[in-house]
Amino acid sequence: MKTLSAIPGVGYATATVLMTFRNPTEYAIGDRYINEAVLGLVDTQVTLSNYERLLGKLRELNPGEFDLRTVEKAYYMEHLKGR
Repeated sequence: MKTLSAIPGVGYATATVLMTFRNPTEYAIGDRYINEAVLGLVDTQVTLSNYERLLGKLRELNPGEFDLRTVEKAYYMEHLKGR
């Protein structure tokens, strides 16, 4: 994430998208919405430290052998329903 975000115009959130599409088993898209849904962080952008926490929490919440992208997407969709 740190390396990708060093590219001009690529922030942390975009870096998580690139990493996720490269390896959805190990990575998930990180943004302020999923931070709120999973970590309870309201209006908090993705950072290096909270992204690590997010991935750890998604691994804990994984009900089976799903990739992290699938788990993240499910929590994001549930979050949208509550808005």
